[in-house]
Amino acid sequence: MNFKNLLSEYKEYSDFLAALKNKETPISVSGIVEAAWGQFIYQTAEKRALVIAYNDSEAERIAENLRFFSDRVFVFPSKEYVFFDIDAYDRHSENARLEALLNISEGGITVASVDSLLTFTISKDALSKNTLKIVQDGEYETEELLKKLVGMGYSREEEISGKGQFSLRGGILDVFSPQAENPVRIEFFDIQVDSIREFDTESQRSIDTLSEVTIIPCAEILSLDSERLKTLLKKLRRKKNIPSELTERVENDIISIESGIIPKSVSKYAGVIFDEIPTLLEHFSEADTVFLAGPKRIAERAKSLEWEFSETVKELISCGEISAEFGNMWAKYGSLTEKLQNMKLVSLNALTHSSVNYNYKAIFNFNTKTTVSLHGRVDYLYDDLEKGENKTTVILAGSPSRGENLAGLLSDRGIKCRFDKENGDFNKGETVILKGELSKGFEYPDISFTLISGQEIFDAPQKRARRRADSKNRLKSYTDINPGDYVVHRAHGIGKYMGIKKITVSGITKDYLHIAYRGTDSLYVPVEQLDMLYKYAEPADKELKLNKLGGTEWDKTKQRVRAATHDMAKQLAELYAVREHTKGFAFSEDTPWQRDFEDTFPYQETEDQLRSIEEVQHDMESPKPMERLLCGDVGYGKTEVALRAAFKAATDGKQV
Repeated sequence: MNFKNLLSEYKEYSDFLAALKNKETPISVSGIVEAAWGQFIYQTAEKRALVIAYNDSEAERIAENLRFFSDRVFVFPSKEYVFFDIDAYDRHSENARLEALLNISEGGITVASVDSLLTFTISKDALSKNTLKIVQDGEYETEELLKKLVGMGYSREEEISGKGQFSLRGGILDVFSPQAENPVRIEFFDIQVDSIREFDTESQRSIDTLSEVTIIPCAEILSLDSERLKTLLKKLRRKKNIPSELTERVENDIISIESGIIPKSVSKYAGVIFDEIPTLLEHFSEADTVFLAGPKRIAERAKSLEWEFSETVKELISCGEISAEFGNMWAKYGSLTEKLQNMKLVSLNALTHSSVNYNYKAIFNFNTKTTVSLHGRVDYLYDDLEKGENKTTVILAGSPSRGENLAGLLSDRGIKCRFDKENGDFNKGETVILKGELSKGFEYPDISFTLISGQEIFDAPQKRARRRADSKNRLKSYTDINPGDYVVHRAHGIGKYMGIKKITVSGITKDYLHIAYRGTDSLYVPVEQLDMLYKYAEPADKELKLNKLGGTEWDKTKQRVRAATHDMAKQLAELYAVREHTKGFAFSEDTPWQRDFEDTFPYQETEDQLRSIEEVQHDMESPKPMERLLCGDVGYGKTEVALRAAFKAATDGKQV
């Protein structure tokens, strides 16, 4: 038995599954507590499934629980519409959306908020036509590839540093696709692909050799029909009271489009570009299963969003940025519910059935409970397990070491159990400990099954979400700097922060950060683009030389830093080549005392902590000299890693 067939002997589930396979949908399911949603969705989903959540944070939470059961879970985040032409904006969300769309075609579970469901995205057909697969020994015309990449939204650079970029040097093509963790370097011999290698952007060193690579588009709108905008322009000219600035902007955008440049504010043309707004639903078929995680709340959220959208449009019209002729930029929830009605739709209602927007053909009631926290009292766990004979109990211990220790403690109390760190299988009526974690446990009384989360046993806080690697000097708030401080803009270099200034553009007044550069140059950065700025790393006691806007000085500085980094890497490689041949002290493997000591840690270890602990212990047990620097922000668990290493050293008779 495992989590994929856990409910197979539950009659209510068997009846539900039969109705689903016979397409007696929409189906309403009540009584499944939120903690059990992940397992229920995992067992029910076939090749592809979509989960619709109330908002982005709930989508992330559902996805996190689902990842315990499946490694093919993806989040489709919401989209921010850009209505004004700005110099730069963060494409992280758009890249994540495109990556999720690619994964849909390969199968898995996609989790999306209703916000992201109503926004436009690239159509299924456009995604397919603009996805490249390059294989080893394949033949490709380089010029055709370059044209294709430009058409897919990529920008050409001398050296790539981020997603959505490519560069060509002789017969070497570097490309950084949105879904990839690292860019790839494709070497050609004439028109034949000689090699494909994944490489690091900082060191430029190869990481791995690949036999093929998939390159996806890096924008959700790749091309615009200028004729549609010309038709829009004619309508605007025929109308009275249309600001001349609006018609001028449309004229300029038409010129840009015809020269191959997509305006940054392309979002406002969504109603003109598309006859029907393409949404995430287009990437699923009627054979796919869709789960509504709380249909009533989702419907209320959709209604609220549509009101917000209408208010945004009114504001844009009043300031002369768009007009009513631009059409509707968002999908209507009502039209999406019509499509959902024709799919294998399952509504998950925690308590009672909600018939908002849907006419259910079948209704099922399940009996589940959320498990109660033990608040760190392991003796309560002993009592529950001793009473629960003939009951299937799965305990999630988090880490393998904690799982082994807990299995030992239960065995000492005479409780028959085992620790399965590989398969995740369990037999009916047994107690089994598995690695991994969920935010909350759940119980199916009708089939005598209970899952207990490690957080409920050890009273541990929920595991922190992995944070994106970032610089400590990146500005989080405008209060982090004062007028007169030096700052660094990623694209323009060193400038001096002069304060916040209110500027009115197209009738809308917004706050901008005023950055002074050399001479009379000034840059006004919208406050929402604060993440483009970094505080100057060192305190400046003397006047610094500012960069000049539009000059090449900053680019040359970055090139010099890259060269210096490469030299340092070379010196380090030589140093470590010597260290490889030097013998050090090899510590013994972990003792039971070590495991007992580690089990006293009252919190759930983070992924980064566990990795660091394993790496440190591996280094200590190696006969090679150990040299490791442990870095992390305050409060992220460095001390616990150090204490475990210190204990290991002390038990081997070494001074700490």
